[in-house]
Amino acid sequence: MVLNDYLRKFRIKLTVKKSNFEQVNYQFHCFKKGEIMKNPYAISDFEKLRKNGFHYIDRTDRIPNIENTGEYLLFLRPRRFGKSLLLSTLKNYYDMGKKDDFDTLFSDLWIGQHPTPLANQYFVLKWDFSCVKCHGTNTEIEKSLYTHVNDRIKRFASDYAHLLPMKIQINECDGISSFESLLTVIIRHLINYIFS
Repeated sequence: MVLNDYLRKFRIKLTVKKSNFEQVNYQFHCFKKGEIMKNPYAISDFEKLRKNGFHYIDRTDRIPNIENTGEYLLFLRPRRFGKSLLLSTLKNYYDMGKKDDFDTLFSDLWIGQHPTPLANQYFVLKWDFSCVKCHGTNTEIEKSLYTHVNDRIKRFASDYAHLLPMKIQINECDGISSFESLLTVIIRHLINYIFS
């Protein structure tokens, strides 16, 4: 569907204005509700987008296809094509820590009406390796990587503290050791869950 057809289908008027700096500003007018629709340009956080009333084009009908595709997925798309937003959507969908927010985030979307058995069933650990500096000596790069790994594990431990049976040990000098500790705690959680 081309943009004009989409805009016509949802009765949206697109106004393009040139500012003094020759930047294009987009303003969406939704005639159905009589209010200005918020454009989510450069927002890749699904939860923020949904809870703050930004416009979202529902693509959640693809989640069952993703589940049935295979074990390893690779998303190859150019910049600004929604890869980060898709991953954020999947994080919120599968994250067991978001079970209480499921209706708020998904109730009016396709997947909210047709949830799969895997909804809110997983621990989710998010990595963002763009935070790791990739210049300097090998020791500096390794330290930056371990710092990021440890920071993400600390965030994971905080988010799931109520579900984890024991504390994750953080080794500030070795992110791999911290990750091994995280895996040990998750395995202990699974064993407790299976045999309880």
